[in-house]
Amino acid sequence: MIGGSPSNIFQPPAPPAAPPPPPDEDQPPAGLVSRTPASGTASLSMRTAALSGDGEALKAVAAAASTTTAAAVRLWLAPGRLTVAPGDTFEVRVQAEAGQPVSHLPLSLSFDPKVLAVEKVEDGGFLGGAGEARVMSDAGRPGALVIGASRLGKVAGVKGTGTVARITFRAVAAGSSELGFEGKALDASLRPLAVRSRPALVEVRPEPAPRPAAPAAPRREASVSGGR
Repeated sequence: MIGGSPSNIFQPPAPPAAPPPPPDEDQPPAGLVSRTPASGTASLSMRTAALSGDGEALKAVAAAASTTTAAAVRLWLAPGRLTVAPGDTFEVRVQAEAGQPVSHLPLSLSFDPKVLAVEKVEDGGFLGGAGEARVMSDAGRPGALVIGASRLGKVAGVKGTGTVARITFRAVAAGSSELGFEGKALDASLRPLAVRSRPALVEVRPEPAPRPAAPAAPRREASVSGGR
């Protein structure tokens, strides 16, 4: 024995510490989550590589599977929370972040028709400019808005971040309404892509009544008296 107490060689080593969670800005939007599961071919390839002991093949298959899982489309409404007064009109943007080419975005929003009404829907330009893409909408049913954004023709999809559509709402009456939001994403071959979406909240509050002006102080008149 060389200095100090002997170590127990039969004691298993302590497990490595878990990595710290990513910062909030790296987290995808919370809310409805739809993920595309790994294909059977990818799962079989990983099992085969693991059984064969081929480390390099296992790393390659795992990297490909990780890329497929991470390539999601994120959809959210901005601003995510706002406060307006009855009678106000305001804009809500449909934002998208695509990790792989996307060509079609069927979207649906729900809200309280007693609190909000849709005034108009405009193209945000994310899928392309005039002649390249089109955004159509239907607000015929109270409390519901359907939006269809698509690339035109047999062209490749787009990646990146941008605004899909701009929605102008009008505050009808005081109250609170969540903007429920669900979306799907398809590539140029109409294959579904993994999607994450996040809703928004609108508060309609009446403006406080103006305070009545304070009454003016009574005017005091000085009297002068004198005698002879």
